[in-house]
Amino acid sequence: MPKGWEEVELSFLVDYKKGKKPKRMESKPFNDPLVYLDIRAIEKKNDEIFVDAETSNATHEDELVIVWDGARAGWVGKSRKGALGSTLMGLKPKIDRDYLYRFIQTQFDHIQTNHRGTGIPHVDPDIFWNIKVPVAPENEQQRIIAKLDELMEKIDRSRARLERIPKILKRFRQSILSAAVTGTLTKKWRNSNSPNESALDYINRIRASGNPIDLTSEGIPDTWINVQFGQVFEIVRGSSPRPKGDPRYFSNKKTAYHWIMLSDFTDNTKNNVLTTTNEYLTEDGSKYGRYVNQNDILVGVSGVYGVGRTCLLDIEGYIYDGIMAIKRVNDASLRSFFNYFMQLQRLKLMDVATGTSWPNINTDILKKYICPIPPPNEQAEIIRHVELLLTVADKIEARYEKAREHLDRLPQSLLAKAFRGDLVAQDENDEPARALLERINDKASLRLVKKTRTKEYQIEPLASISIAAEAKTKYAESVRVNIPENKRAFAKQVLGGKIVSLFNDDPHFTHIKFQKLQYLAEHLAEVDLNWNYYRQSAGPYDPKFMHTVAFKLKTSKWFEEKKYKFYPLEKVDKIEDYYNGYFKPVDSKLTILFTALKNSTEDDAEVIATLYAVWNNMIIKKESISDTVIVSTFFEWSDRKKKYTQQQVSKALAWMKKSGFMPTGFGRVIKEKKNRILITKL
Repeated sequence: MPKGWEEVELSFLVDYKKGKKPKRMESKPFNDPLVYLDIRAIEKKNDEIFVDAETSNATHEDELVIVWDGARAGWVGKSRKGALGSTLMGLKPKIDRDYLYRFIQTQFDHIQTNHRGTGIPHVDPDIFWNIKVPVAPENEQQRIIAKLDELMEKIDRSRARLERIPKILKRFRQSILSAAVTGTLTKKWRNSNSPNESALDYINRIRASGNPIDLTSEGIPDTWINVQFGQVFEIVRGSSPRPKGDPRYFSNKKTAYHWIMLSDFTDNTKNNVLTTTNEYLTEDGSKYGRYVNQNDILVGVSGVYGVGRTCLLDIEGYIYDGIMAIKRVNDASLRSFFNYFMQLQRLKLMDVATGTSWPNINTDILKKYICPIPPPNEQAEIIRHVELLLTVADKIEARYEKAREHLDRLPQSLLAKAFRGDLVAQDENDEPARALLERINDKASLRLVKKTRTKEYQIEPLASISIAAEAKTKYAESVRVNIPENKRAFAKQVLGGKIVSLFNDDPHFTHIKFQKLQYLAEHLAEVDLNWNYYRQSAGPYDPKFMHTVAFKLKTSKWFEEKKYKFYPLEKVDKIEDYYNGYFKPVDSKLTILFTALKNSTEDDAEVIATLYAVWNNMIIKKESISDTVIVSTFFEWSDRKKKYTQQQVSKALAWMKKSGFMPTGFGRVIKEKKNRILITKL
């Protein structure tokens, strides 16, 4: 890492929330709605769906969104004010938003190739939240973003100019073909060259029947003639075996019988020449198809996609009834000329097609379709000119593709350079990134002052037992929660889910801290949630809850635990609804607890929970209580407590009193479990 930089996991740098589907969704605005933000709304800034704010997860301009579910999982965008869509995860960065946005862009391939799910891909939380982010000093972040914005703008301008080239090339090719079939391309050649055979003699020599030809020369050179296709060649329509897909006629393996469909015109052609097919017939199936070979020209005659599309053949095969063939155009020069001509006729053929929803060309239309015919030697000259000019166009296109590929790679190259520290100069006067991260760590422990009608409080972080901060609390009258017996197990799970959602980004959130928070929350709320606490070396412990909570959270699709970390699942937003339903009356008490212990250490939680249990036991048993007795009983809890000093424990006890975390004798005495196996580490 460059000097002054640090590398931390992504989960440390963001707060996050999963989007959800609101209850009310309308196509038009109603009273004070939010715009529903899905990928389209973020990319295109379209306001197409409006939702109610109450049942939505709101997001704002200073946040990021990442596609969590679907084919584009891993795509990151800048948010705007609205409601977070159900397939998105909202990220609230704790460092510069644009800096983190640019970095996550570099991780798209990594996220995509390591997704979860076999059908619909999902971002793998274990991969995503553990991505290592190189954090530059705060001032350097600003310089990096400014430089990236400047360079990305230049890339966008270059891409806009480059993207005009395909349209120019298309017009160029069209103009070449148009000049070829109208005689403009060989105008100078005709001034110094005479036909080696008149066009009329040529047509009479090659045409399929001896019927008289109606000649016209309107809009073409004097040495050319206009003829109808049916006057010169046989026109046939394809036919299809029925029923479609019958294994008697259609093969799922490659056979000698190519089955030519309109999709092959785009899938399997090179320079407008068909070289293979996607499907094949059996020998019996070939008897119901229309045979074509290399001397035939194919014309699509059915459907919006198919009418007017043409191709030459490099194979033998069988055409279905959405294709016609101009048969036995044995002269290679004339086949090429017809190919040029027919490529320009698509719009005209659409105009003469019958049917509105499904256009169609019948055989008579194509037979009467007029085509110009030049003399044989001029055909050869036309083909030479066209091939030469199209080769020039192909070379330009190849250079365009190479430039486009380079331009497409350039953003990732610049981003990689930026996050290696090579894009902008470093300044030795910049405050190192460690200072920024320390401020983030401190801020993560704080909450805003909260006021209600019944109480007000201000909590400062516990930080550590050795330097415990004081807290000021003023409580209203005691409020209890009465949860029916048949709902207690689920309510306990809800409380656990709430703790996980609040502490999941806490770097000190371990199983031990989880259990102690659960114990303290249940007792401060004074709610019976199927008490099952026993004396364990690290403090009060509910083995049934801790052995099943991860499974229950995953079954409810709230969180999934991997390697002692919890990752949100698709129904994580349900926790808040259930929590408010069960614990709203005591939310204020619990908020004080959660605020105080956010980002505190595992030791902090263990000491406070054990002190609380010791103190509460003494109240229930009506024993004489003093600070000295509480502290001495704490050290008698287990040998594990010897790692703490008496000063640490006394300071923690004093902090509990000043913060209002004092037991009332609610619950049961915490005892050792009979025939227990001592667990020293969860």
